[in-house]
Amino acid sequence: MNPPKYTAIEYINFLIATQKSYSCSEAERVQPTTESAAGHDAVNRLLHRLEPDPKELWQEAKAYVEL
Repeated sequence: MNPPKYTAIEYINFLIATQKSYSCSEAERVQPTTESAAGHDAVNRLLHRLEPDPKELWQEAKAYVEL
């Protein structure tokens, strides 16, 4: 089995850096131009592999939420 071309850290960095477009196609577009650059399918597979965890998301977001 081949290792993933796109990691969660790379996706997090993409989300931090992007201002408007949060699509797999946009994540592919902003990758450095190399032979082994990840395509939008690699980003999509990553998102399907990750287990969503609302508790972790809330821990990160609660500092920015006014209750």
